[in-house]
Amino acid sequence: MSGAPDRPAPAFLPLIVENLPLDDLAPYRQFVTWNPEWRAGTNGKPGRWAKPPRDPHTGDSADTGDPGIPETWGAWDDVFPRYDRVGFAPTRNDPFTFLDVDNSVTPARAIKPWAQAIVDRFPNAYWEYSPSGMGLKGFVRGHVPQNTVVPIGDGKLEVFSCGKFSTLTGHHLTGSAPTIGDGEAALAALMTELVGGTQKVDGGQ
Repeated sequence: MSGAPDRPAPAFLPLIVENLPLDDLAPYRQFVTWNPEWRAGTNGKPGRWAKPPRDPHTGDSADTGDPGIPETWGAWDDVFPRYDRVGFAPTRNDPFTFLDVDNSVTPARAIKPWAQAIVDRFPNAYWEYSPSGMGLKGFVRGHVPQNTVVPIGDGKLEVFSCGKFSTLTGHHLTGSAPTIGDGEAALAALMTELVGGTQKVDGGQ
């Protein structure tokens, strides 16, 4: 249920194509576009602006689940330059895992200490700012056995290898890798802590 929004859509960062790790991602026909969509609150929870994926060919909803419907995805050339909001849907058949570090950046664009501890664990990852500018997204080579979401600091960490898509902005985090490098060992250590309940990933913050 959508309903009428109680606030305008946020201002999203414009796409910077030249910073995207397209040498890594463009060989895969797994791109989508997206548009902000208001989701009304339920069960006492407030409404929010969501970013559902869209089929770049039709503009209809794209299925980025596991396994999803690949016919609702497209090649990079299907998405850009036709659209300026792009995303990528990882699957079990590609080498990528995405890390979504929500509420990890201050309004002054400083990375919060607990989030920096996560970034430091993945020195070979490509990191960029989320569309809102208030979060970080990291992309590495390697898979996790299960998608995981955990609260950390005053935000949350989501790790997924399939079953959903990630937006792409090209607002590259200075100092991080320009391409998507290996993160298999770092992912394994992270998942051991998350699933094992040791919860060390927040750097003690």
